[in-house]
Amino acid sequence: MKLKDVSEKYFNGKVSQRNLSRFTQTTPEGNVIEGYFSKEPNKYLGSFIITRVNDEPANQFIQSMPKIHFYNNEEDICSSVISRCYEKLDGACLIVYPLKDKNGNIIEIIPKTRNRVVADKEFIDLFNKTDQNPINQYYAKNDGMLLFELYGTLNPHLIQYDEDIDVRLIAVYEDSKFVPVNPIFKKPDLVFTLEYDGNWTILVTSKKFKSYFDSEKYTYPTLRDAINGMYLLLIDLNDRHETKTGRKAIEGVVINTLNTDGHPKWIKVKPNIGNKDYVIMEDTIRKEVLKYFDDYGSEVLSIYNRDEGHHTEYIYRMLEEEFSRDVIEEYDSKIEDIFIETWNKKVRKNIKTICDDMIDEYADRGIDFCMEMFVKKYPMKKGQYDEFRDLLEKQMLKYGFMYDS
Repeated sequence: MKLKDVSEKYFNGKVSQRNLSRFTQTTPEGNVIEGYFSKEPNKYLGSFIITRVNDEPANQFIQSMPKIHFYNNEEDICSSVISRCYEKLDGACLIVYPLKDKNGNIIEIIPKTRNRVVADKEFIDLFNKTDQNPINQYYAKNDGMLLFELYGTLNPHLIQYDEDIDVRLIAVYEDSKFVPVNPIFKKPDLVFTLEYDGNWTILVTSKKFKSYFDSEKYTYPTLRDAINGMYLLLIDLNDRHETKTGRKAIEGVVINTLNTDGHPKWIKVKPNIGNKDYVIMEDTIRKEVLKYFDDYGSEVLSIYNRDEGHHTEYIYRMLEEEFSRDVIEEYDSKIEDIFIETWNKKVRKNIKTICDDMIDEYADRGIDFCMEMFVKKYPMKKGQYDEFRDLLEKQMLKYGFMYDS
């Protein structure tokens, strides 16, 4: 099938050919799936169509989680509904979908991240530490896709949580549309409700954060004022919580509402995005870098060796929702520094351990070859090139290896 036909048939013509890629992927249980994956930066970002399962024809569409945007003055929010504002958990978005055989029977439940068909093994292992019973209960009676946030100390981001690892349901996709969240699942904390009765009112509903607010009710004349008021309330919440505990309380909130057509809609409000026209806060860059590692995990090294600019393009794409490209370009060196810093933390080997590994594996091939392998395997440590070479020479002499200087 031609890419143009794939776009028209499965993505309503909303995905360009250049943003469609063919994939073949083996699942954790050994099933082989084939199809087409969308990288279009719209509601289909990360969505894909499965056309074959274990070399047999299939036809299964998997909807990813659309990127949640900030509010703007042209939002088509339906003002007659009470909008619920849930905590925006600081973790990894996992979409959990049922893989079906040619007869429509579920043969495997698979978690994926936004830019992957199957989540990296690290995230599958973390996901398997969470309670799977509600998921099994759901798929025994329903046909859809479940979208979770995976968070906790075992998946560290910027906000510190008490939980080791857990999931909260953030969306459900059934019958080609997003539907109300199923009550059998735990949801993120309900921080506020946003109500309209001529004025816009924010009601504080969070039990765990309630003591940090001066009032339980805040009223504003316009929706724009209410969104800005929510932004300021979140800044104050984080400041007070950090004064008391030494850490920030919350990444932000997601307003769960409806548009004027009655369809589910999400709007995010974050207290730390900086100034759109001038300043990008370091934590904002770090958050997007962490998302990159969430999405690509064990593939980061091979991707980097093929395309050293891949991570930069990804982070630019994420930041461009909030900041102009001219502003982002001023932070190129900071983006690279944070990327390398994060990679170093993910690869926890110090250069002494790496040096010993290199000698064990490659010493008989000479110091220059060891250096080539060091640069190739650990590009995030290129700033330690000279330090590593000095250590390698000393260690090879110590262990009695001869080399050409």
